[in-house]
Amino acid sequence: MASNPRPGIAALKTICDINAAAAISETEVIFRLAPRINAAGRMSHANLALQLLRAKDHFEAANFAAQLEECNKARKLEEDRIYHAARQQALNLLEKKDYSSLVLYGSDWHAGIVGIVASRIVDEFYRPAIVLCDDDGLIKGSGRSIEGFDLYNALDNVSHCLTGFGGHRLAAGLRLDAKYLEEFREEFDKEAFNSLGEKPPQPLLLLDCELDFSQASNHEFLQEMELMQPFGPGNEEPLFVSPPLKVVSRSFIGRTRDHVRLQLKDLKSGYTLYAKAWRMASSFPAEIVDKTIKLAYTPRFDFYNGNVNIDISIKDWKIWREGYE
Repeated sequence: MASNPRPGIAALKTICDINAAAAISETEVIFRLAPRINAAGRMSHANLALQLLRAKDHFEAANFAAQLEECNKARKLEEDRIYHAARQQALNLLEKKDYSSLVLYGSDWHAGIVGIVASRIVDEFYRPAIVLCDDDGLIKGSGRSIEGFDLYNALDNVSHCLTGFGGHRLAAGLRLDAKYLEEFREEFDKEAFNSLGEKPPQPLLLLDCELDFSQASNHEFLQEMELMQPFGPGNEEPLFVSPPLKVVSRSFIGRTRDHVRLQLKDLKSGYTLYAKAWRMASSFPAEIVDKTIKLAYTPRFDFYNGNVNIDISIKDWKIWREGYE
């Protein structure tokens, strides 16, 4: 994919502002190439992505890549629309009852997007979540789970409400008749309550060790981390805690203003680096500038147009005060 890519991969790299012949990281594949390939099946037909990958002509490949880019833009807009509606529905449900799980439904939600939205709902509310929409006279959807809750087993236990389901411990798909929606919501929530207990678990981060910015920006260290790829379940990406950092500046990333970029000075090593917080803009108000914080973060190489920078990806943070860890 880096040295001699097929025309389709070269065209996809180009449309992602990656030099067609440049080295490519796992992060770029996951967050830039793969979403565009997946967007075909989500928004149109997966055959478009297949045509791109099989293309032998660079002009033809560029045309397919441009179509995938449009699919991905449409996917982002639809994802945001559904997410905000699903999020509000979740808040309304939790006002009425302290649900251990969230079963959310919108008749006009896009079937190709509900799985992504379910993941975002889990990230925010840390409860098993199922997001549903209409499909050929039935209700169809996708579910995502949290650590300690076997989603597939729970669906098996409430299968009398369903016309079909499949998946595994952390993710699943399902169908049901609309008349069973409320019964399914209540029965599924009983499964979540029985499994997770009266007090829903809180998300926990496993931190490997403290890492200051002099180490985080060390190219040899980051190259050694890359040798541990690919990361995922069973081989989680290393996550570090920072020493105290002073927030020098804050700015938004992108048009939606959902993401922020922070300039941070490490008070231990004196190094200053930029960090990105995806979908965390509301957590970092303008008043954060000049405050001292600590991060849970992962450092990576950021390859862009042949240039190599250090990318500090923020997972969590807290205000730091002298005398407190």
